[in-house]
Amino acid sequence: MKPLDLSENAPWKTRYTVPQAVWATVAAGNPARGLVCHNRTGKLQLYSWETASGALTQLTDRPKGQQVGVIDATGEFIYYLQDQAGNEQGHFVRVPFAGGEPQDITPSLALYSSWQISTSAAGSHLGFVASGREGFKLMVLEQAADGALGEPRCIWTSKALSTGPWLNHDGSVALVMTTERSGRNAYALLALDTRSGAILNEWEEAAASVSCGGLAPAAVGPLAAV
Repeated sequence: MKPLDLSENAPWKTRYTVPQAVWATVAAGNPARGLVCHNRTGKLQLYSWETASGALTQLTDRPKGQQVGVIDATGEFIYYLQDQAGNEQGHFVRVPFAGGEPQDITPSLALYSSWQISTSAAGSHLGFVASGREGFKLMVLEQAADGALGEPRCIWTSKALSTGPWLNHDGSVALVMTTERSGRNAYALLALDTRSGAILNEWEEAAASVSCGGLAPAAVGPLAAV
């Protein structure tokens, strides 16, 4: 049997570096703009995507790559968690669609972990669940028409595993999935007022886990869980 070629330019290694886009998404309210995760430089990075021309602009150049990101509904900004050397603890940052330096959107907060960040379709609110030593915190930021961000506000906390949120069109309501009600690996859905943090409604099944598939468009109604 021939010994395995472990040299830097071994032919078998090319199968793992073939240029490919592993996922792509389009801004919900601006189909001319999208976000692509591509390995054209050898590592997976985020690229803004002009859908009409297919042009890509590299937004991240992280040593270990960047595989997760979100484009807001308006297509103005791309958001991702900028962690410390891949340890999944850091701060969410945003980059303009055209590219530029990442802006820390929560500089006043301690480092946190988070699975996702959501933006309202109207572009008025951002939300994410930050996890840390104190548990899980639902954070909300308001965004002005010129893109300026307000201070992050914690509107709900839990010691139990929680994720989300999903924001309705104008950002007035946030849905969060939490195991707080069940005390086990089964989720319930809570709907919260993003201004006051009040629980507006909740969905729980005794023998099942309830998850959120998304929210209905504004024209259908103010809120609909799938």
